[in-house]
Amino acid sequence: MLTYDVQTAPPSAVYYSGSYLPWTSFYQVFSANAPALWISSSLGWAWYATSPAGSWVQELMYVPVTGSMKVYDLYPDGTTRYVNYGFATPGYKLRWFRADTPGRYMTMVTIADIPSNYIIVDAA
Repeated sequence: MLTYDVQTAPPSAVYYSGSYLPWTSFYQVFSANAPALWISSSLGWAWYATSPAGSWVQELMYVPVTGSMKVYDLYPDGTTRYVNYGFATPGYKLRWFRADTPGRYMTMVTIADIPSNYIIVDAA
């Protein structure tokens, strides 16, 4: 898990409340009171992306409070992989994820047992 400096590299747009918002608009309306999760895509930060099987995608997270960070990945074969990253401090974080085989991947994060939204990567 890496710290992400959103001030030096903000996304062009962020998917939030059902639509893409420019970063400057998103930053003003984002409540920042719950964990949030996105995938870096050509459109900006998204909740859905497609990717070639075997490729890596960037997952970006917002951590609202200091707490235990747990990530749950659901793989195309139905297995779930769980990673406990220990205590995370507030701010934006980055993780690389490999969609190693064709199929649908879903990821969700919890901070202090508060769940985020989920993201989907379809690998072909």
